[in-house]
Amino acid sequence: AESSITLWDSKIVGPGEREAKPFYDIPHQRTTSAGGWQGGNPAGMHPFEVGPWRAPSVNSNTFGRESHIDVMAAKGGFDPLEFRLMNLTDPRMRRVLQTAAERFGWKGVKAPSGRGVGVACGIYANSYNATMVEIEVPKGGRVRVKRVVLALDVGVVLNPEGMRQQAEGCIVMGIGYALSEQVRFRGGKVLTRDFGDYEIPRFSWLPAMGIV
Repeated sequence: AESSITLWDSKIVGPGEREAKPFYDIPHQRTTSAGGWQGGNPAGMHPFEVGPWRAPSVNSNTFGRESHIDVMAAKGGFDPLEFRLMNLTDPRMRRVLQTAAERFGWKGVKAPSGRGVGVACGIYANSYNATMVEIEVPKGGRVRVKRVVLALDVGVVLNPEGMRQQAEGCIVMGIGYALSEQVRFRGGKVLTRDFGDYEIPRFSWLPAMGIV
């Protein structure tokens, strides 16, 4: 009734514990982690060596946390952005969320709303970010990302254009992870052998991007 999250008890299995602890204002919380994403070592949960990826484990944990925040907002009848701000006092996170909302033109509506928009925020290596996305799903077609606004507070930036390119690259890779990229296995064999089977984003897929 007071729109406040009072308890958070999460167990992370697989990705590892990086940035798993929520940054929301939750008086009673516990986060535990078992296993890890690293291949070829005792902590790893699979035999594969893992090469560089964008913030390994952080991306999985952020997806899980922010998806659950959306579920809670919907259960309470709150707009997803409004609900996040109700449970946040961290000034940096509030600022990136509000900046993204202003640039995106976010219109508060209780979820579920039938709109093709979403919001998520996260922290990694003391860098704060908030992302808002607009999508469309043509009848009988595939999901298309139309527009993305990403607000970042990363501290001092020596090369603004380089930072912008990094941010845009993250968006493009995220679209690929969410919509098309998948390695398939059967009977212990890898079926995905080349880029004919492993589809990465194409230029024709790219949305309008606003980096703040």
